[in-house]
Amino acid sequence: MADRRRALTTPAYLMLGATAALVLGGLLMVYSASSVADYVQYGDSAYHLKKQLAIAVVGVVAMLVISRWEFRRGRTVRIPPQLVAWGLWTVSVLGLIAVEFAGVAKWGATRSIPIGPFYLQPSEFAKGGCVLVAALLLVQWRRGALSDRQFIGWLLGATVPVVMLVMNQPDMGTTATIT
Repeated sequence: MADRRRALTTPAYLMLGATAALVLGGLLMVYSASSVADYVQYGDSAYHLKKQLAIAVVGVVAMLVISRWEFRRGRTVRIPPQLVAWGLWTVSVLGLIAVEFAGVAKWGATRSIPIGPFYLQPSEFAKGGCVLVAALLLVQWRRGALSDRQFIGWLLGATVPVVMLVMNQPDMGTTATIT
């Protein structure tokens, strides 16, 4: 059987390079921001860097596994974009509501839900959910399926509740990002 490796296109290389630069820049920022405090608290100036590096390695392994997945082989399940966008939005809103009841307060803010040894931050999913819903609505508006008034109404209806829930944590950075 012939070896049929897929060659990366120029945009793929650019995306891969941008992703690598963002990950490396993020690791540098984590080390820069935490090295002194980590040395004082843990005796290891790279404590948080090591944790983030481990997570980055898991991400790279996941990326490599997914990049080898042949999507065209066999039957593929097509999930409608509406289901993905509104599904992620709904899960994130439910998570933001759960933060109000089961969230952990830290440094004057309640943003995370403990799940075993990990902490889940629903506002991170809310960013993606709002972006996907906004993109979905924009496509519908551009195709003429939504009037200007409907587009604005649906967009505000999707983002305002999320923004209000995130502001209540309080998390002004995420609020500004979503807005």
